[in-house]
Amino acid sequence: MHDVLKCQILVTVPEMLSILLLSPPLARTWVPRLKWIILDEIHSIGQQEGGAVWEQIILMAPCPIIGLSATVGKPEQFNEWLGAVQKTHGFKHTFIQHPHRYSHLRKFFYHIPKTSRGGSESNPLKFIHPISTLASRQVNLPADLALEAGDVLSLYRALSHFASKSPTVQDLEPISYFQSSSTGLLRQKDILRYEADLKSEFVRLSQSDDTLRQNVVDRLLLVSGSSLASLDNTHVAPSKESFFHNLMPMLENLNAGGDLVSA
Repeated sequence: MHDVLKCQILVTVPEMLSILLLSPPLARTWVPRLKWIILDEIHSIGQQEGGAVWEQIILMAPCPIIGLSATVGKPEQFNEWLGAVQKTHGFKHTFIQHPHRYSHLRKFFYHIPKTSRGGSESNPLKFIHPISTLASRQVNLPADLALEAGDVLSLYRALSHFASKSPTVQDLEPISYFQSSSTGLLRQKDILRYEADLKSEFVRLSQSDDTLRQNVVDRLLLVSGSSLASLDNTHVAPSKESFFHNLMPMLENLNAGGDLVSA
């Protein structure tokens, strides 16, 4: 414990690791003992401040590197560079990508109606159903548009409300759809399979009926508690003006709750 030179597992920040790797006294004793370096949030290499330290560690590492991140843009492109560096050092490199999060993120935005600005708002956080953010006449869904299980169910209910006579929509009725589950318990991969089938059917129907698509989006706005009227007659996605006016009240609320940490 607290003995950097003798510990089996060292947890530190990149700046300290870089200092250790560059230390002449440790070059023959401590550095050769390194078996693996795990860089969590490896996308930080792209930061203007501190990113150079991450790159330095990757280039100097005397052992294989495990890079972890949930937010790398264009991971294949970054992996190509990282793999080239690792192979230059003689280390085997493997790229493992998971397209789905283990724990889903629930989407909210902070909004204070114009009539409430200067006063108080009981709950300015507004839930956003991902489907309700579709732009006007947008049909195809982005590949990374992920839904929670509750979002999937509300999408089915909205779709079935306006396309109840469609045989393919009827086949997506959850109880009937999941009857084939052998264990009786729904697993995440079962929900993901159902989500993919449901979104495909929504896109298929929307391509031939734009009114249906808009009706589903409008209904999900109401399910989210974010009707058009409650958002100052704007779409559920906040405008730049709305963001500007809501920023300071949001920071004030975070500060009052002790959720801001000073640097």
